[in-house]
Amino acid sequence: MTPSKYIPIIAILMLCFFSCSSTKKLQTKTPFKIEEVYLKKGNLNTERDIIYITITSNSKNTELDSIFFKGKKAKLKLISKNLYSATFKKTPKKDIIMSNKPYAEYGNPVPEIPVKMPFEINPNECIISYNLKNETFYYKVLVLVKE
Repeated sequence: MTPSKYIPIIAILMLCFFSCSSTKKLQTKTPFKIEEVYLKKGNLNTERDIIYITITSNSKNTELDSIFFKGKKAKLKLISKNLYSATFKKTPKKDIIMSNKPYAEYGNPVPEIPVKMPFEINPNECIISYNLKNETFYYKVLVLVKE
């Protein structure tokens, strides 16, 4: 075989090796201890759900970044020393106009596209992403519902 025939094989092997290193992986342990994760459901007046995360220890000063829940993603905000929150706005379903005339559908709202979840989760679970030493990690937790 001539060396030019090896180039495509080497290129494919290199692509496989580099793509494997960028796959996302759920962590089994975190550098912080999660005490409680709960959801406060919004009512008709607020039209938003809020997830609260209480941590008890954060020895490595890990930065909690965002949370994935029910096909949506929200940024986590530090409220106090050990309490984070994320707000998910509810989007009410609006009537849309269906017509054979394109200009009649001009005022229709743009549909909300769900966020691509990094992992498969159940409806009562969420994924917390956190940063440690400029690297992003993911951790799956169960969400408790509090009214």
